[in-house]
Amino acid sequence: MIYIENTSKAKVLGTTSNGKVIQEFLVEGKADQLWKKGKPDAEGYFSLQNSVKPKDLTAISESSLEIKGMR
Repeated sequence: MIYIENTSKAKVLGTTSNGKVIQEFLVEGKADQLWKKGKPDAEGYFSLQNSVKPKDLTAISESSLEIKGMR
């Protein structure tokens, strides 16, 4: 499990109950801030799945992320 950190803001990615991805201050061991890195595909891309909700991190616009889909 990993944290996804925005070092310029000293925040990590977390999730809300409705699937939105937010930046918040790190809380050690807070499950909705932990992400599971999937295995890279042939092109080197990999998935990031939230540890609480079995869904993947997905870009829905140039500046917005959600967790979507079931794995």
